[in-house]
Amino acid sequence: MKDTFPAVVGFTLLLIAGSAYGRVYLTNSRTRYKTNCSRSSGITPCRLIDAKIAAIPFGRDRIHRLLYSQWKPPLFTAAYRNGFASSWPKPVGNAPEQKSEPGGRSPEFDSFSPGQSTAEGRHIVEWTLLAAPITAYAFSPVIDHRLSYDNHGIWTRKYQLDFEHLVMLTELGGALWYGGKTRIGRTFWRSIDASVFTAITTTAMKYAFSRARPRQSKSPDRWFQGNCCQSFPSGEVSFQASFVTPFIAEYRKQYPWAWALEALPAYDALARMKVHGHWQTDVLAAWAIGTAWGIYAHDEPKGLIIGFMPDGVIVGFSVHF
Repeated sequence: MKDTFPAVVGFTLLLIAGSAYGRVYLTNSRTRYKTNCSRSSGITPCRLIDAKIAAIPFGRDRIHRLLYSQWKPPLFTAAYRNGFASSWPKPVGNAPEQKSEPGGRSPEFDSFSPGQSTAEGRHIVEWTLLAAPITAYAFSPVIDHRLSYDNHGIWTRKYQLDFEHLVMLTELGGALWYGGKTRIGRTFWRSIDASVFTAITTTAMKYAFSRARPRQSKSPDRWFQGNCCQSFPSGEVSFQASFVTPFIAEYRKQYPWAWALEALPAYDALARMKVHGHWQTDVLAAWAIGTAWGIYAHDEPKGLIIGFMPDGVIVGFSVHF
C-alpha cells in the first residue's frame, strides 16, 4: 500500500489538472470558432454547424463529435483558411512558388503538421510540462529500478557522448548548409529551435526537482536533494527527441520510414539507464518533453532563431557552391 499511494495521489492530481485544462481548452476553441465565423464570408456554414450541434443528443457521442468535428469550421470556408491554416509553412522572402508534384503536393513548401496552429503546439508543450513530473512521481515506485550496469560496447559512455556530438554537428551543419529557403533547411532550423527550448526546459527542471541518479542512490524516491543531483529529466534523451521530431512531423506521410528516427532517442534512453545515469521515468519524461517542443517548433510558421539570422544564413551555403 505504501508503494502504491504516490501513484494513486499523482494519478488523481493528473485527472483533476487534465479536466480543468480540457474545459479551458474547449472554451477557448469555441470562442475562436465563433470569432472566425463572424469575420469570414462563409457565415452560413457556421450557422449550419450551430444547428447541427444543437441537434446532437447529450451523452458520450455528443462530446466525441464536438471534440473531433464540430468546433472547427469546414475545410472549404474562409474561416478555416484564415484562422486555422495560418501557421502552415509559406515561402520565405521572395522565393518563387514551387511546382506541385503528382498528387498536388509541393516539394518545398508542403507540410504534414500533427497540429493545425502554433497555439495547439503550445498547448501540447504546456500539457506535457504539467504531466511529466506528476506522472514520473506517481509511477516511479512501479516502474523505476536500476538496470544491470553495462559500460561496454555500444553502451560505453564515450560512445554516448560521441553520438550526441555527432547529432549536434549534423543539426547545425544541415541548417547552415541548406539555409532557410528549402524544405529540409527550414526543418533543420526548426530542429535547432526545439533543441534550444528543450535544453532550457530540462536544465530548469533538473535544478527544480534535483533528483538523485541511480548511481547516487538505490531508491528512486530521492527528490529535492540539492545541486548534487540532476537526474530528472534526461537532457540527452530530450535533445535527441527534439532533433528528430520536426523531421518526423514534416516527412512522415511522404516517407513513412521517417519514424525510424525514433531509434535515436530510444538508443540514448537505454544507454543512459545502463550506465546508471537515469531512471526509467527520467528518460520517458525527457522523451515526451523533447517531442512536445519538436511539435511546437515545427508548427511555428516562420521559425524563431532563423528570424534573427542574416540573409546569408537564410540562403544557405549550398546555394553558393
